[in-house]
Amino acid sequence: MSVSEIISKKLENLAVDVKVKKDRIVVSSVDGCAYIFSLNGNEIYKKCFDIPLKSADVMGDVVYAIGKDNILRIARDNEVSKVRLGFSATRAFALGEVVLVCGNKCDAFKGERRLWSVDVGQVIGKVRREDDKLYAPDNVLKRIHIISLEGKVMGHINVNEKAFDLDIDEERIYVGTSRRVLALTKEGNVLWSAEPGWFNFVCSANDSVFVAVRNSKKLIIYTKDGKKEQEFELSGKPGMIDCNGKAVAVISENVLTILKLEAEEEVEEVKAVKEETKPETVEVPKAAVEEKGLLKELREISEGDYMGSPLTKEVLKEVESALESLEVKQSNLNDAIDELLKEINELMNIGGADWKSVLERYERAYEKVMVALNLIENAKKLIGDVKDCPPIEEILKGLREKSAAKFINFLVSLSKGEGSPAERAKEGAEKVKLCVLKEVLKVDDEKVKELEQKKEKLEADISALKALLGEA
Repeated sequence: MSVSEIISKKLENLAVDVKVKKDRIVVSSVDGCAYIFSLNGNEIYKKCFDIPLKSADVMGDVVYAIGKDNILRIARDNEVSKVRLGFSATRAFALGEVVLVCGNKCDAFKGERRLWSVDVGQVIGKVRREDDKLYAPDNVLKRIHIISLEGKVMGHINVNEKAFDLDIDEERIYVGTSRRVLALTKEGNVLWSAEPGWFNFVCSANDSVFVAVRNSKKLIIYTKDGKKEQEFELSGKPGMIDCNGKAVAVISENVLTILKLEAEEEVEEVKAVKEETKPETVEVPKAAVEEKGLLKELREISEGDYMGSPLTKEVLKEVESALESLEVKQSNLNDAIDELLKEINELMNIGGADWKSVLERYERAYEKVMVALNLIENAKKLIGDVKDCPPIEEILKGLREKSAAKFINFLVSLSKGEGSPAERAKEGAEKVKLCVLKEVLKVDDEKVKELEQKKEKLEADISALKALLGEA
């Protein structure tokens, strides 16, 4: 196993939970939203609720979320139903046909219907499913509960330390405790242990064990047999970790860190497929991301001998900051959307592919559509409610003024006509910044409409193909 790429994604608010699904990452936040990212860290969509979240998970298109009020919210399309839990809940897990909610109890649900309830001390870490068994770490009783899918307690394994988290593979249970990491047989015998620090959260994939150490802000990778392989610094204290064979995701306060995984025995054919599907960030070849068009003109003005040169430097700084926050490498958002549409159209050109391949291509195309629509929506938030912008040519002309009097008059003309000339000129300068940003981040209405149409078509086709393949 090797780490092929490390992605760091800054979030707007504190994250409290993370789940790694087949090709998605679900992040729960105190802002009340469940964010669904691709394995490359691109936001696909989000579902927001009316209260800060403790935990969330997804099953198909349904989002299950626990709020601070200990109510389970189930979101289907635009409808949200609520189930009062009656206990202090910490985590929600979509485990096949059931959803498990744990805290000082573990209750299983199918939709809104409660199937069973089991008393535990306190579960704050991951619950893993193996066939018809569930493994749940208990922080209070210092043990691992083994529970059947029917809600029968089948036994437990004593850990004798606070069991914060666990993961399993075919042969072993890996437990993160208050001070150690343990590798156990399924019967509970200790195979090895390590002491990476205090408060350890674990996950296992590709014959490696990943440990997020809260007190030292580190992510440590061990082999399956306990040999330390690698160590990474995290930006903050880790809260939760999850992984599958493709990626590891760690939340550290308001940062999501993703480690893309690559198995050493991976054959060239699989590597080629990975390279084909990898570029999900909005990127183009280096030559194409050099400043051109409006950005090039702004750069020339900022470096020239004009009255508007100092203001243009501020404008450029804000534009570059906005593009960086959107993770756009092109000179404007319209070009970035063009690039995504090109990739989407290529994926939707199915040729003579079989149904399964078509489904995979359509799912990737849908993901890119959602990335594009989220970019447009986030750009609107950055622009705000700016109105009455003059044509960009007039703004550039005003910034190129060499007469101080004419430059001040240009700024004043952009204001609302209230206050002193100095106040109006200052207001006009802010208007210049917003209007230029609006120009850089605008997207043609036709492209937005095309993306919405593709979203609708792909949703219908993906649903039909899943039904055809028996995956619905």
